[in-house]
Amino acid sequence: MRKQSEELKTLILIKDKLLRNKALITKADKGSSIVIIYQKYYEKKVADFILNNGADEINRKKTQEEKVDNKHKFTRIISRYLELLHLYGNMEGFILIIDP
Repeated sequence: MRKQSEELKTLILIKDKLLRNKALITKADKGSSIVIIYQKYYEKKVADFILNNGADEINRKKTQEEKVDNKHKFTRIISRYLELLHLYGNMEGFILIIDP
């Protein structure tokens, strides 16, 4: 129970840090990596992609399999972040790139 409580606190701290820094966690452009990126930069990249590629809007529901896969990816991100935090202490200024 104590470990779960500590993990929840850590997740809340990460979420708060992402919100404070206006950043988000997303899949990288290439490969199957996941990155932490500033929201403003992400929105610019998406807008540029739409303008340059003539993308059409579609409606798509995520399958249960995709939801479970995303949950596993996020769990790996948090685990790696905690490992690095334990090793280095302060993660200020770090960019975490995880390639599954």
